[in-house]
Amino acid sequence: MHKYKITIILIFAFSFIQAQETYISTGGNATGTTGNMSYSIGQVFYSTKTGTNGNYINEGVQQPYEITILSNTKFAKNIKLTTYPNPTTDYLKIDLNNYESNNVTFQLFNINGKILKSGKINNNQVTKINTTKLNSAIYILKINDNNKQIKTFKIIKQ
Repeated sequence: MHKYKITIILIFAFSFIQAQETYISTGGNATGTTGNMSYSIGQVFYSTKTGTNGNYINEGVQQPYEITILSNTKFAKNIKLTTYPNPTTDYLKIDLNNYESNNVTFQLFNINGKILKSGKINNNQVTKINTTKLNSAIYILKINDNNKQIKTFKIIKQ
């Protein structure tokens, strides 16, 4: 009888204990000749949370933050040119700082090479590109100065 009481008490006690669902034992970065990646080991569970505006986040999963410069000319290394956020959902922003040219333009291409959007980039101002009507895909953004390519970025639209 005493053995049954202890068993019932233990079952009752353990029924209220909540354990951690995810425990990452290790992780790191791996680099090879074809690229690099970030990884984690030990993660078993994750969940997706969706907001009222349609944005989502995956809890417990490493989130990609990707800025990919596909090409970069020699003189462009001194130019402070950034694009964000990448991946984007509604507006892609181009920030060009301290560059003395009035002829800087952008071209946004789909993966097939069709120009979807183009326009002028103003120095020391953030240029916004509306991407709300674009499908979720990978796009190519080319930045030109006097029709000479400065930088090319890979843009991810979610």
